[in-house]
Amino acid sequence: MVNNKRRQMANLSEMDKNHKCTVITAANYKGGCCKTTTCFALANYLFEENYRVLVVDTDPQGSLSKNFNVFGGMAEYRGNTLSSVYRDLDEISYKTFNAPVIVRGNLDNDASAAILLLPGDINLLPTVRYAEAICSKGQTCREKFAQLIDSYKDYFDYIIFDTTPVIEESICGVHALSVSDCVVIPIDAIEAVDNAYWTMEVITRNCKESVKVLFAFMKYKADDLHLTEMFEAQCAKRGLQICDEAVKVKSVRRVHGHNERKNTIYRFMRKVLPYNTCVTGIPEEQRINNSTYTSVDKKYKALYDDLCLEIKRKTKDGVEDDLCTGNVWNDKLVELKEYASIIRDYKTKNTPKKLNKVCFLDTKLDMFEAE
Repeated sequence: MVNNKRRQMANLSEMDKNHKCTVITAANYKGGCCKTTTCFALANYLFEENYRVLVVDTDPQGSLSKNFNVFGGMAEYRGNTLSSVYRDLDEISYKTFNAPVIVRGNLDNDASAAILLLPGDINLLPTVRYAEAICSKGQTCREKFAQLIDSYKDYFDYIIFDTTPVIEESICGVHALSVSDCVVIPIDAIEAVDNAYWTMEVITRNCKESVKVLFAFMKYKADDLHLTEMFEAQCAKRGLQICDEAVKVKSVRRVHGHNERKNTIYRFMRKVLPYNTCVTGIPEEQRINNSTYTSVDKKYKALYDDLCLEIKRKTKDGVEDDLCTGNVWNDKLVELKEYASIIRDYKTKNTPKKLNKVCFLDTKLDMFEAE
């Protein structure tokens, strides 16, 4: 049986005119680095802090929407998806715009905390391209989208965008960046650091100069002691200073021969970007889903709450290094690449070889190739 409370369409009422809405976007060109998880955790955390949150799923696969048990392709949501917003963008009235779906909480009074969702669906990309082609009256699609988000701000404390790895190709990812007050870049591996370089290029091209950029350490793996020793030796050899700070986390699984609270990527990110890199980390084995917040089982909730609290504080209070101002990011990038090259060289030299057995007639030839 469908839960009517969770499926009803929002009857929005404006909030106090003195309130300030903050727009946060999770972005990284690397897939699987926890962008969706970060958005899901952040929305639920802010809800439990008594805020009204709008979540916007810019992924045609609707991954974030599915976390809230909403499937954008279903007929009952046809007029409430992000696709429907873009479809009506050229003629939309900014006081009677497409209402999102209530996925948590209610709107019984103006002060009610709630999470509302504009789901992603398979029609999103062609609909955005259509909107880009037909937008008229001297405004681009991006400008009209920004105007719409300004209208949504009257009704929400926070607006959170989840993006796909192909940020610019999806177009709406660029639109999300252009209206953002803060961009969170999840980092889960050295590849995510590499992709963060490209992500920062997109951010500097499309975001406001005042945008805050944060790096959130997700799914981190405990360093083996050999890697820790090698990293410290190479830093000393190259004259690079290192951060000896441990990842801030409530609990971590012990692994023999590993330093559970230290990670080389975290250490050099904290050294180069101390004000932009969150001190709180999420260990690799921790997972969350809808039941983390809606059921009795809240085993990992506290871990994510710590990270979300830090993101909230840094977003509101600001960070010292405004990476999109002047040459700040370019200067930081030189340092980051120096540290990252140590890890990359180590991984290249220590990549295990796998046996690839090729059958030719009745003979098996064993060939080795690097993964």
